[in-house]
Amino acid sequence: MPDGRTFPTIAPLVARALELHSSAKILQYGRSRGFPPLCEAAAPWLRSLTVDVESPQDILITSGSQSALSAVGRVFLEQPDEIVALESPTYLGALDAFGERHPQYVIVESDADGMDPESLDRVLSQYPVKFVYTVSDFHNPAGTTIPLNRRIAIADVLMRHRVLMVEDSPYRQLRYEGEHVRTIQSLAPNNVIFMTTLSKLLAPGLRTGLTVAPRQVLERMINVNGWRTLCGSTFDQAIAAVYIGEGHLDAHVPEIVNLYKPRRDAMVAALEAYFPEGWSWVTPPGG
Repeated sequence: MPDGRTFPTIAPLVARALELHSSAKILQYGRSRGFPPLCEAAAPWLRSLTVDVESPQDILITSGSQSALSAVGRVFLEQPDEIVALESPTYLGALDAFGERHPQYVIVESDADGMDPESLDRVLSQYPVKFVYTVSDFHNPAGTTIPLNRRIAIADVLMRHRVLMVEDSPYRQLRYEGEHVRTIQSLAPNNVIFMTTLSKLLAPGLRTGLTVAPRQVLERMINVNGWRTLCGSTFDQAIAAVYIGEGHLDAHVPEIVNLYKPRRDAMVAALEAYFPEGWSWVTPPGG
């Protein structure tokens, strides 16, 4: 649950959105793909996160990442008991989103460095997997971040097996220390659906998720998004376009990090002080 103190002052963003676009436009139905000015603003921002984005047409805007996860389930899971490969533990919201299609789950081994590419290779060799799911940065709930050497190996496995991965990265910009690691999507853009959200960077009440996927996959997700929700909130997306496009997001991220990092440090200090010998944990470098 994001701390409300991280939310920006909204009135100036709303005023700027109304200055750029008439109220008749941003209070109207929008496109199933998303508000074009937001797609245009998001493309360079996503590139700064090392996401491979050729044009704004490669982006789908949804009502949060949860809607995008649900769309993936609708697109790829056509029959009950089809197989999704993922780590254990994993993000419960993904299980909820995929669960409406009643899949089977096959576990890919993981450790303090996240998903094990050798285990992924074995799973994909043994099972007819529809897609793989992971949280690559500051995993929820495991706290792991996959290092570059593993991302390269995972990308190679995906390409060899011709299987898609859903790379869910809602916390990517909230790094407390160290350098950002390239997205898996940037290493295998034809095999990865990349998702992120503004829920942790702007506000969860402004339901705005962003997805980049291979063009044929994206078009199918747009169709699902259209018949399920018609369109997202054009008003929310107009605010998000101002927030990203005029540099407010990048300026605000350090303030969010400065609030959350001391909490991470306090938790680690408490674990070290009060947990008995023999216990271990992952110290996430962000999230």
